[in-house]
Amino acid sequence: MSLANTLLSGLQPWPLDTPGGRFYAEWDEDTPTTRDGQLIFFFQFLKVGGRWEQLMEHCPLSYSGNRGIGAHNVIGNILLSVLSGHWR
Repeated sequence: MSLANTLLSGLQPWPLDTPGGRFYAEWDEDTPTTRDGQLIFFFQFLKVGGRWEQLMEHCPLSYSGNRGIGAHNVIGNILLSVLSGHWR
């Protein structure tokens, strides 16, 4: 067993604060890695660095009425889509 695997095997899930709430990440040697697996760390970067709030302060979207889903959800979905490689 390598040193990295030895160190990671005893880790507990660690909390990540994102614009969507708190999530817990954990190391799993048996799960294959995907390109989307690192997105949670990028969203934590946006939240902790205050960049998400700064983006939303200058967001030109506004919704009214009881069916509006909110600018946070729209911008979050667009950002996730672009980072996942969607182009249409």
